[in-house]
Amino acid sequence: MSAFLRKLGPGQVLLWLLLLLFPMAVGRAATQIANTATLINVEESGFPRMTAYLTVRDEQGGFVPGIQADEIAVFENGIPQPLTEFTQLNSGVALAMVINPGATFAIRDSQGFSRYDYLLGAIDSWAIDQERTTLDDLSLFITSGPEIYHLSNPIEWLAILVGHQADFHTAQPSLDVLDRAIDITAGPTPRPGMGRAVLFITPPLEGDFSLGLQGLASRAKQQGVRIFVWMVASPDAFTSPAAEQLAGMAYETDGFFFNFSGVESIPDLESYLEPLRSIYQLGYDSKIVSGGTHELFVEIYSQRVWQEGVFTPNDLLTSTAPLTFDLDIQPPNVVFISPPSIIERR
Repeated sequence: MSAFLRKLGPGQVLLWLLLLLFPMAVGRAATQIANTATLINVEESGFPRMTAYLTVRDEQGGFVPGIQADEIAVFENGIPQPLTEFTQLNSGVALAMVINPGATFAIRDSQGFSRYDYLLGAIDSWAIDQERTTLDDLSLFITSGPEIYHLSNPIEWLAILVGHQADFHTAQPSLDVLDRAIDITAGPTPRPGMGRAVLFITPPLEGDFSLGLQGLASRAKQQGVRIFVWMVASPDAFTSPAAEQLAGMAYETDGFFFNFSGVESIPDLESYLEPLRSIYQLGYDSKIVSGGTHELFVEIYSQRVWQEGVFTPNDLLTSTAPLTFDLDIQPPNVVFISPPSIIERR
């Protein structure tokens, strides 16, 4: 090998090393594309044609687009089944916004704008940008104020938010509205596979709420609900125990935490929601012949090879946890259609 390299010029040596290392680099990059995969639910109403929904995310929690059908293996009760359908869909997001007002919302700057004014302006801009979108399912919870569920019109939803005038100085922040928002967001959605998110806008919570927040985070994560927290406070509260507790809840659900004192750049809400809008829909023909509980899981590969009538896996990236579902299969009921009224024996 060393004799071969001595015969090459410096540029040729560099090119040769790049060619040698390129497959290794590609392999490492490919394994970083898909970090986690989750089956959302199985629809058996068209049995034996089965439909399921799959999310695939990278290490940052972003949706991984562009996966092809020949990179997917579906296993029903441990037996691989050929795909009949595989497509990427935009299902929309079930979003619940929770306004938990407190005195910190009312602090104004030299121009007379309150901290809440700035946050409301950012939400207003997002809702107007979504004016032509009816895919999202929007709910609104305001402590000691209105609670609105399952609106598809962002402008109607925004009008209710803007129209409510809270008394920030007398408001009593509470976790009750966040609890109800998680329940609503985790419930049935207009379309299968919708992302689920809660935006919690709150002042620092006084006292030790760590156990309550941990319980909410655990329940939200189990239901696939991401919690995004915007804490409205002075900079000296950014590192307080209250901030750490709220941030811990957000990160536990793969959400984000943001401190706002009135001068920070407000995150683009769409940057939170866009990765949650997409999902893969897959279909296959079930081979189940008896009722009971069954399971389904999916494996994702960087490439697959067809050999002798079966897929041979190569470079497994990730796999889902088994998803169980129940089927009630009854034996056929044979009946005569329009039988004759008289049967003659000859």
